Amino acid sequence: AEQPGVVAVRTLEDVKKVKNALEAPGDAVVIGGGVLGLEAAWELHREGRKVTVLEVADPLLAGKADTAVSEMLSAAAKAQGITIRTGAVISQITGQGAVTGVTLADGETLPAVLVVVSCGIRANTDVAKAAGLTLGRAVQVDDQMRTSAADIFACGDCAEYQGVNTGLWSQAVEMGKAAGAAAAGDDSAPYVPQTPALHLAAFGTSLYSVGDSGSDPKKQYKTVEFRDDQRRTIEKYYFFNGRLVGATLLGDTSKLALVTEAVSENRSFKAMF
Repeated sequence: AEQPGVVAVRTLEDVKKVKNALEAPGDAVVIGGGVLGLEAAWELHREGRKVTVLEVADPLLAGKADTAVSEMLSAAAKAQGITIRTGAVISQITGQGAVTGVTLADGETLPAVLVVVSCGIRANTDVAKAAGLTLGRAVQVDDQMRTSAADIFACGDCAEYQGVNTGLWSQAVEMGKAAGAAAAGDDSAPYVPQTPALHLAAFGTSLYSVGDSGSDPKKQYKTVEFRDDQRRTIEKYYFFNGRLVGATLLGDTSKLALVTEAVSENRSFKAMF
């Protein structure tokens, strides 16, 4: 994974590494089928490369989109000539001095001159560990963003609140506000978790999902779905205990602002329909 041609895109320098790798002819493999991985695959396809996305979960975007949405999105990718393989377990990245491919657990090797790794985040906790702070997946904090040491605060991608390390910009902004206020002696502005949202633009389509997309097996959801297979559009709403908890738009995201507001207000089923 450390050899040239294997890139995790986080900085402008990483983008330059991708451009350098594309100077050589050959295929590309994207490891990870989340939003960034899928958008990377789309851009590599637009550069004229044969692209395969390897995602360990099945279906695509598991927990963030339901099966119908995942299948329609996968079909959109296939229509553009992009291969998405779910349930893919990787055994190694091959090459000596430069990447040559990715080998799966079943022994199949996919040739590649470029491998983009997009498998989520892992917080850098070295400094926090050396300081003796309590760690989980990241640096554990309370709603004031205080760590286990009362005069040390953490926020953003390195912070874990209520067992969750989201790594999202919208969350980081609100965490920063709470941390700054508390560090200045004002405890009246605690952190309030933001409603998670997903926005994808790739494969000639777009996807927006906000809140709970029916992923909790312990809940019994009521759903309302408007689907057009010819236009490849889905508009779906998820209700729990009569209240809107999530919504997904695929193919037509023009109602993005409206559904975001409705989810944030937990509107009733009767108010929506």
